Amino acid sequence: SAASGAEVAGIFVDGRLSRPIGYVNANCALFLMAFWPAAVLASRRRLPIAGRAVLLGVAFALVELALLSQSRASLLALPLTAAVAFVLVPGRVRLALTLAPVAIAAVVALDPMLAVFEASEEGAARDAAADALRVLGLGFLAVVLAGLAFAWADRRVSVAPSTARRADLVFTGGAAALVVGLIAAAIVAVGDPVARAEAAWEEFNSGYPE
Repeated sequence: SAASGAEVAGIFVDGRLSRPIGYVNANCALFLMAFWPAAVLASRRRLPIAGRAVLLGVAFALVELALLSQSRASLLALPLTAAVAFVLVPGRVRLALTLAPVAIAAVVALDPMLAVFEASEEGAARDAAADALRVLGLGFLAVVLAGLAFAWADRRVSVAPSTARRADLVFTGGAAALVVGLIAAAIVAVGDPVARAEAAWEEFNSGYPE
């Protein structure tokens, strides 16, 4: 709607997507809550190939809509929910491989999506929204095609259960090591992590002063 003639200010508040709920953080949460079911179902081998591909495209679209909401809370929520998903969902390697096209497409589409927020300060929000809509559509189609190829190959490649279990263990160990390394690097980078966390929390709760 913002790209095709509706009042942009009613859809993007301060450059942040607020529809359909009207509050950007809740809006982002709505999209991300739907993202994980779509992504997990897309990784399930027993679903029809076309269904898996469309679900993967939907997962991409939801991530991009969440990004348009520009929610700081999502910077914490998305990694935490990702950790929960990879702990609870069987077939971690398959889930990671399924998410790869979404991640790649999201990185490719990053600039046009961020440009909508930046354009709100320049009065060019409608053009930026139109560009974002085109990128969203093209990215959706690309991810669906990638999902079709992956689901088709997944049906034809058989992996022994013991091999799958070992792959899951290796993946889990590598992911845990990566998380520990990132935490250690973050602690080194911020110096005093407690003081930095307190400052970040205070800023997070400070609202939006004039």
